[in-house]
Amino acid sequence: MITEFDSEQRFKNELEQMALSYYNPNTGKQTVLAIALANSARYQELLELKNLLAQDYHDLQKDVFTSVGQDLIGSRFGLKEVMELVRQVAPLNSPVLLFGESGTGKELVAAAIHRLSQRKEKPFIKVNCGAIPESLIDSEFK
Repeated sequence: MITEFDSEQRFKNELEQMALSYYNPNTGKQTVLAIALANSARYQELLELKNLLAQDYHDLQKDVFTSVGQDLIGSRFGLKEVMELVRQVAPLNSPVLLFGESGTGKELVAAAIHRLSQRKEKPFIKVNCGAIPESLIDSEFK
């Protein structure tokens, strides 16, 4: 927001003072303009907090996932071959099908592939294909 004020905090203070100046002492209520100004200031503050939170989340993700496979138990021993396959398929721009029994860690392997892929900055969306009728699977993922 470009203003004639020298700082954002000063601008917010001026905005609050303007809102207070539209207070109607006869009715004891603020005018619509005062309410709009106050809401605008609060909305700007929420946007700033949202941006700070998003940046903190991004930094935290970067810190937590500095090395791939670290969160998979056994990635250095029993799952070493699986993690090697993860490293091979992650850079490819093609779909990967993971299948196995319930509770075998398919979702964790998918997350590891995502973190190593070119799409790592984009959201990782988990889909339970077992909950989708077989007749809809083709149409849902095209």
